[in-house]
Amino acid sequence: MTITTETTMKCCITAGAVLALSACNTMTGDRDMGGMNHGGMDHMMGAMLTGAVEVPGPGDTDGKGHFRYNLNENSSQLCYKLMVKDIAAPTAAHIHEGAKGVAGGVVATLQTPLLGRETDTCMNIDPALASRLMASPASFYVNVHNSAYPNGAVRGQLMTMMHKM
Repeated sequence: MTITTETTMKCCITAGAVLALSACNTMTGDRDMGGMNHGGMDHMMGAMLTGAVEVPGPGDTDGKGHFRYNLNENSSQLCYKLMVKDIAAPTAAHIHEGAKGVAGGVVATLQTPLLGRETDTCMNIDPALASRLMASPASFYVNVHNSAYPNGAVRGQLMTMMHKM
């Protein structure tokens, strides 16, 4: 087998996806993406949340968390798990439309998580939003607010973790 730049890039991208997936699972000790039922779902996506990437910053530099979700474009149902820790009590959580490093507008309000406990719920979203989330998850981010950081304590850019085969 000849090692090429293309082969090296594919290996690096695959390794990065595996590491990101492992990091999500490590936070909660899950081995099955949090026990979320993938049946009938089109995409599994998520984000690692930190205060360091909050825009406009600063966010809570101690804060961290994760957001994992399944999205079924046909029914526009969004099922998600959201957990944050090492921040003051959360007051709000949202999905925003905005590229990495850019503050964007709220497109969906999420259930406010309890500190250190994972929120596990489903909600219906606008079909047009479901299509945009599936087509370009990196154009969206999740953030969690609290009274100390009303613009956002932690944030994470969405990424695709798995496609249904």
